[in-house]
Amino acid sequence: MKHLSFHRQQGGRSQTFLRGISIKSRLSLVLGTMIVLLVIAAMVFIRVMFISYESNVSLHGSTMAARVMEHIDVNLSSILTVTKYPVIQTDQRHNDTYLYLSYPDRYNKTTLYTDLDYRSTFLFEQNREIRLIAVFDLRGEGSYVRNNKKSTYRAAVSQQALAERELPQTDWFIKTLSNRGGALVWRHDEIDLPVDVDDRQNLLYVSRAVINLSTFKPVGLVVAAVDIGQSNQLFEENHRLASQRMGTFDVSGRLLWGDLSAQSIRTFLASPEYDSGAQAGSSYMTLDVQDTLYQYNQGVNGLYTLLITPGDQLIRNVFSKEALLFILLLFACVAIGFALRGIIKSIVAPVKDLADTCNLIVEREDFSITIRDENRDELSELTAAFNILTGKIEHLIYDVYEKKIELVQTQIQLLRSQVNPHFLYNTLDTIRAKALLSGQSELGDMALLLAGILRYGISAPGELVRVETEIDRLKEYLALQKHLYQNRFSENISIAPDVLDLMTIKFILQPLVENSLYHGLGAMEAPGTLEILGYRDGDRLIFQVTDNGVGITADALKELIDYMDNNNNRLTSIGLKNVHRRLRILYGNDYGVKIASQTGIGTVVTACLPIITQGDIKDEEHANDPDRR
Repeated sequence: MKHLSFHRQQGGRSQTFLRGISIKSRLSLVLGTMIVLLVIAAMVFIRVMFISYESNVSLHGSTMAARVMEHIDVNLSSILTVTKYPVIQTDQRHNDTYLYLSYPDRYNKTTLYTDLDYRSTFLFEQNREIRLIAVFDLRGEGSYVRNNKKSTYRAAVSQQALAERELPQTDWFIKTLSNRGGALVWRHDEIDLPVDVDDRQNLLYVSRAVINLSTFKPVGLVVAAVDIGQSNQLFEENHRLASQRMGTFDVSGRLLWGDLSAQSIRTFLASPEYDSGAQAGSSYMTLDVQDTLYQYNQGVNGLYTLLITPGDQLIRNVFSKEALLFILLLFACVAIGFALRGIIKSIVAPVKDLADTCNLIVEREDFSITIRDENRDELSELTAAFNILTGKIEHLIYDVYEKKIELVQTQIQLLRSQVNPHFLYNTLDTIRAKALLSGQSELGDMALLLAGILRYGISAPGELVRVETEIDRLKEYLALQKHLYQNRFSENISIAPDVLDLMTIKFILQPLVENSLYHGLGAMEAPGTLEILGYRDGDRLIFQVTDNGVGITADALKELIDYMDNNNNRLTSIGLKNVHRRLRILYGNDYGVKIASQTGIGTVVTACLPIITQGDIKDEEHANDPDRR
């Protein structure tokens, strides 16, 4: 066979490598590369936009957190100062509130009322956000001054005596006294006073025990409340995202104001940012399995104000703000993809048509098939050259191949005419008669069986027969072999009923069985078993012959398979090889004989051929009838 190579001056190894890849794959690689580059560019663009938007939100959030913290710090500092007033001395003497609490047997409640009313005037003037100042003795009795900020300062201040016997048993009351003069900060829902105060949900309370400076024991306590509603207003008016949350808490993680979750506070307190002691900062942390932007600010009173922003909300906002731009970018990518896909299809489709036509020619064995291509590109030239080539091949097939077939058929007919079947039949009948006359009935039976087998094999050896007919002849062969092997084997024939009417080539089973008897069971001293199966497997007809004989070694099995495939000539057995080659020649390389064996276990020989019905044969005869062409 001659090979023609086309050499190109450019390309080198890279061209050789690329030629090992299909055209469609190469063009798809170009398309994929361009799409990847577009996607990378889009991702970089989106990333830049996200960073810019994130920086803007972060800066705004830090500013807002600082303003809220400052507002809370100012108001908290005010009421911390307010709660100290009972122990502040004036003109080297204690004020009346301290005296009343320390010496209740010397001073009556009027002293407390007068002093609290007098001093509240200055305290409320210093910070209009203060809403309440209350003083209690250890029995829970006392007085309070309230500023509801609904009218002028003077009219807004009111005082009322308190006599709440249950207060000494409340949690906040007990903790305040046990803190021995230290201030405690409370949420509005953690402290319950019998006082009606407007906008209670906006109040932040501070309580502090009053300590007798002589005995150093608590003699009462002071509670003050401040309105931090402006912090809510700052957050509501300035937050950028609906999912943002803000709150103020102490170092123990107790929320004092805002709508932060306990988990978000614990996440911050467990972070390196909290351990660093920084006064302010921002960082991404994982909250509820998603990245969240934390921005915090520490106040002068040790409290923290924290603003959290879910990371996915930032991404959604970027996409929502730049939706039109993203749509245009996506449209550009899709348009480029479709354009490149069209170019690829215009190149790949003609090549695929050419390949499909080649496969169709091989499948139908019809080289008269051509491709119609009216275009004017290089692929059209290739198609035209292909059509010329198939025309030449069709001519050669008709001129050479068919003539050789006629010659072979003539030779076969000549050989067939040289053997007179009637002579063989008459001779076997004579042998059978002589055997019966001499009392050799077994020999007579063997002659009869052999005559039937010869008649079946010699008559029209190329025609197809029904599977049932092939099985009947096989049974005659097995009966003959039992005479030879003296019943040293038993057989089990199992043929599926739905394959009995299918068509098969003659003598496909006899060589398989002969192989098992001679090479498998014949080498055994003990009786053996032969199993013959026939069944459908999809669009295939399967015959399987299994024996429990001596088996075949791995090396011998490999050598036998190579011999059947014409890869060596070291063996002389022709039975299995003939069946294998006949099936390959008639039906293609998808069919043939397969062998599996294991020493000491046995051998399985499988013959595979296509499903052929009697109707298929009639259709073929009808198609080949010259009177109908």
